[in-house]
Amino acid sequence: MADRSGPAFRERYRELFASSPELHAELVSRVVHGRVVIDQERVSGFMGGDVRTAVAMYDVGPEKIERVWFVA
Repeated sequence: MADRSGPAFRERYRELFASSPELHAELVSRVVHGRVVIDQERVSGFMGGDVRTAVAMYDVGPEKIERVWFVA
């Protein structure tokens, strides 16, 4: 799993939302264990009508999400 934080992450998602402005993530389930939060999401609104399952894992610090990983 690669750390997807920082400027490259922001640019990738800026482009994704620009090409698919109707993107929407619905939270299916969440697990919280200390600083780690794992979300399973149902993502819709892609060009072509695809609906995908996404899993994100967050390292949550005192004031913000410090790192995020996506499992594909």
